[in-house]
Amino acid sequence: KLLILDEPTAALNDEESDNLLNLVMEFKKQGITSILISHKLREVTKVCDAITIIRDGQTIETLVKGKDEISEDRIRSEE
Repeated sequence: KLLILDEPTAALNDEESDNLLNLVMEFKKQGITSILISHKLREVTKVCDAITIIRDGQTIETLVKGKDEISEDRIRSEE
């Protein structure tokens, strides 16, 4: 099972966004894989096990939680 979300919180307030992200985390516990496309880095770092950074159509790097340092600064980095 796969759920793809493209900027799902763009029109939501903080409380609604948190509720949606909690639901995504609950889906994960049920074995549902989610792909979350977002420019809101706080959300990405909260729920993702792996983050693939794509900039200008190019894959920059993939970071894995528990293996790589995941921070908003690293995600924003141009390196």
